[in-house]
Amino acid sequence: MNSPNPLISVVLSLHDDTRRGVAAVQSVFNQSWRPLELIIVAGDATAASAAEIKAVIAHAPQDVTVQMIAGQNDGAAQSINAGLRAAGGEYIALLDAGDTYAPDRLARCHAASAGAGVVITHIAPVDDNGHPLEPGESWRTHYDRTLVQDIGVFPGLSCLSVFVDIVVTSSNLFIRRDVLATAGEFADFPRLHYLDFFLRAALLAEPLLLREKLLFHHVRAGPAANDPAHATAEHAAVVRKHLVRLMSGAPPANPLADVFAAHPFVLAQCIWPDVLQRAFDGLLEYRDAPDQPAAAGVCHVPAPRTGAACEFTLVTHELTLTGAPVLVLELATLLRERGCAVAVLSLIDGPLRPEFVRRGIRVVTPPILLDRIARMQVKTGLWATRENRPPERILHLLATSVMAFAEWLWQLRLWSLARGIFVLNSVASWPLAVRLRGTQNAPVFWYVHESVDAQWIIAGGRANAKLQRLAADGRLKMIFGSAATRLHWAANGYPGQVRYWSGISTHAGNLYIEPGQRELRARRDRRVILNVGSVSGRKGTRSLVEAFALGRAEGLIPADVELCIVGCPPPSVNPEARDLVRRIFQSDLHGHVRVVHNVNPAALRSYYHEADVYVQASIFDCMPIALLTAMAHGLPIVTTDADGCKEAIVHESCGLLVPPRQPRQMAEALGRLFAEPAAARAFGAAARARFVERFAVEATFEPLYATLAGDTSAT
Repeated sequence: MNSPNPLISVVLSLHDDTRRGVAAVQSVFNQSWRPLELIIVAGDATAASAAEIKAVIAHAPQDVTVQMIAGQNDGAAQSINAGLRAAGGEYIALLDAGDTYAPDRLARCHAASAGAGVVITHIAPVDDNGHPLEPGESWRTHYDRTLVQDIGVFPGLSCLSVFVDIVVTSSNLFIRRDVLATAGEFADFPRLHYLDFFLRAALLAEPLLLREKLLFHHVRAGPAANDPAHATAEHAAVVRKHLVRLMSGAPPANPLADVFAAHPFVLAQCIWPDVLQRAFDGLLEYRDAPDQPAAAGVCHVPAPRTGAACEFTLVTHELTLTGAPVLVLELATLLRERGCAVAVLSLIDGPLRPEFVRRGIRVVTPPILLDRIARMQVKTGLWATRENRPPERILHLLATSVMAFAEWLWQLRLWSLARGIFVLNSVASWPLAVRLRGTQNAPVFWYVHESVDAQWIIAGGRANAKLQRLAADGRLKMIFGSAATRLHWAANGYPGQVRYWSGISTHAGNLYIEPGQRELRARRDRRVILNVGSVSGRKGTRSLVEAFALGRAEGLIPADVELCIVGCPPPSVNPEARDLVRRIFQSDLHGHVRVVHNVNPAALRSYYHEADVYVQASIFDCMPIALLTAMAHGLPIVTTDADGCKEAIVHESCGLLVPPRQPRQMAEALGRLFAEPAAARAFGAAARARFVERFAVEATFEPLYATLAGDTSAT
């Protein structure tokens, strides 16, 4: 049967574990993608093991061709290379006999590979019996912490891989053939040959990470196998070669790959792991002989409905000028308009507090002593990082211990202040949620708007298990800001329902400007691409900047277009902000990028009014209020397809979707909106209509209030 799909070749390295080898082969046969080519490299498999595999492949499905070749018995890398030379597919997927694919892995990787030469996914670790590793198990804990770092400061996956091994296994690599031809074969590292290849390929184009668990990785039993530190020396050797390539050769084609030249402050703000220290210190021996190969304002609903008012206690983790605290501000305001008694408790004080006070909302923040302890913890952490001596480390440990105890006391105090219906905001409130009292009479809701697996954030398997029990028996009622967020949490034992929220009314004055009236704006010397949100790796800020630079360099984005980024913290205290500022003053961007500090939500409106296009570059995001605000303003929008962003924007209907961390595709999409003004206007009008229908406060407040107050008549 003919298939329009390109051929995918799977190179399977066979070992002497017949049971797992059969399971690996079967997982290839179970793939939804066709046609497939399976190349089995016998490697160190025994004759008996190979015979059993041959019996299985005799029953290969239609459109799956299989050939078995002899391995060279001189290492995993050489076995893979032998399979690569025999493979004929346009795409190559690797598989170790200890691992298995999820049924849709190859199809999902191919679908995501349009702009990326290499695709990797998240991993589901399993034990010797194929059972998932429990939360809190050492290997899984290490891997989950690795994934948390992906949503931190690192602009690209190769930068992250200098610190930690996010690939984990050769089975996680899905490679486009032209990238394989350019990057070359696998180097002869005993275990981390896959990481060396990944870093070389990342010099050519930014790899793509699918945040889906599409690979079941066998974690072998035993202390050595479960301790990720056993490969530190080899990891350091791989990273050392990578750093030599970066600093001695031509700039890489992938603008997100260059760590030391382009992202020095990423390194400056991180505590270097042992692997990076070893790699960096070992650079001297290679120096002479380098290795050659690359929300705008709070808006109000109409008059409140009649009915009995409730008492609410809202909890937020901080009072910064960012989405989560602003959500609490807007919800508290609307609940007061409804006639409810509202108090707000915050784990950390911040610049949004005066706005709560101005609106007559009671706010309780930590005592000043807690703030001073926190500052001492930060200061001692800097001393410990810079000096790396026992006295500084001990002082920091002491400050951290005192801070942990003080926070525990403060969290207990917050529970004592709770009145009425209790609403925890953000996953960052988990330490308070885990202390939920069994005798709590009023409902307790947890409004989560972070699309991450719970165990990434919640420290320890015991706390995670307790919160799962609380959610399962209904004592902790889960609400999610997007369907994508609900899927992430429901898959980890946290059932709940979706309630969208923007806090923006369709009746807010001067919210929407007709496209024909935009020439009345004060700034007419340039057209503006606007991005609003905290400057961070999670928000994809650096990827956006590189997309803009690439678009200008190649004429995809017109020369009169300016990029305006709103939400940058002070560079004096934020190394990532320093990195961004340093980049925009380079010759290709100087004078064409404006970076604006964090501003009060009420001041954001002017930035939306002067914009011609809005862009959201998030790597992961539940449902960005800034994106919904752009929809409310009727702006043409380009956004990544991360989580809730693709729920807000329908591709080719009310905007354009591109994958995260793909600068070229982002540049092409932005350029298209300027090249096709009629289509851009249509996208903006459709985005505005979709906002009014699904995300305006008139559409979202009543369902949310009904959920919180238990008023079924309000839905």
